[in-house]
Amino acid sequence: MISPTSTGLADGKTARRPATPSASRSRRVAWLLLLLMIAVLGGCADATGPEPAPVVDPPVDPPVDPPIDPSDGPDLTGLSLIDAATDEPIPAYQPLRSGAVLDLSVLPPVSVRAEAVGPVGSVTFSLDGSPVKVENAAPYAIAGDSGEDYHAWNPPVGTVLVRAVAWTESGGGGVAVDSVAVQLTFVAGSNLADPVADASRTTRTVRDLDGDGRESVTLDGTASVDPDGGGLTAWEWYDETDGAPVLLGEGATLAVSLEVGTHALRLRVRDDEIPAATGEQTFSVTVRPADTGGGGGIALDGTGFRFDGEPFDMWGIRVASAAMEAPAPLDPDHYADHLIAQLDDYLAHGVNTVTVFYLSLIHI
Repeated sequence: MISPTSTGLADGKTARRPATPSASRSRRVAWLLLLLMIAVLGGCADATGPEPAPVVDPPVDPPVDPPIDPSDGPDLTGLSLIDAATDEPIPAYQPLRSGAVLDLSVLPPVSVRAEAVGPVGSVTFSLDGSPVKVENAAPYAIAGDSGEDYHAWNPPVGTVLVRAVAWTESGGGGVAVDSVAVQLTFVAGSNLADPVADASRTTRTVRDLDGDGRESVTLDGTASVDPDGGGLTAWEWYDETDGAPVLLGEGATLAVSLEVGTHALRLRVRDDEIPAATGEQTFSVTVRPADTGGGGGIALDGTGFRFDGEPFDMWGIRVASAAMEAPAPLDPDHYADHLIAQLDDYLAHGVNTVTVFYLSLIHI
């Protein structure tokens, strides 16, 4: 029988060969190698030290003028000026409009509220591009609030741009879904000028063309201005012919039907300041009776005019008249040259004139 460790030869001799390692020995070697690898890896880890802490970006304020995505979210319908003493809106400034001039010396403590429709995550306020307030719950006020008690805002003197932006999440997070902005001018001191009422564009004399005893007149106050650079908010027209003022209507222009006769009228305008200031102008409009063919019209009367036989104001037109003796023989070119010389003399003194000459030559 041949031993497992020997090999039979052809001549009956045997030769020994090394025995193969057992399975247990192979496993021990594999474990040693594995432990050696773990030790090496562990040494490398110790050499590099602990992993660094992750870098966290510092918090940043939401942008004051972000791109707006109106596809989903609330709407901002405007900004209102709030009386912080009564916590009520000031009616004349709901909503606030760009160009408003606000006098801090006569204003109560104020705040600005953003009017939102729909669910709001937050509303941010900025002043000339600088963040000033983030509001996460209604009411959304530029200086904050305690429930319905508005905190007073201390606006700067001068012209500023107030902007509110609505967001889908709190803290000015998520998506900006709407924004509204107004430019306001704050002044300190009651040195604002009153508005100037000006009805000079109204036709002052008209004729009853159809003979019904009345005629339509357009009252025009579009020349009225606010010297402070703000805007006018109201134009009121009154007829004071019978003493007591009667409101005819409102608007920068107003079409009215007036009876034949002279009407004493008043224009009253109001500006956009707080409190609002007013300016007034009185003037008259005359409705002439219908022309019955009795020889009415415009006629010269010395240095003035008559219309239908009555004195007529031509609004600052000055008339100069003179008589000159006709040369003989009658020479029309002589008169033309004389009139041209007169016009040149007016122009030389800086007077722009439009002149109509009625020339009647009578030769005796």
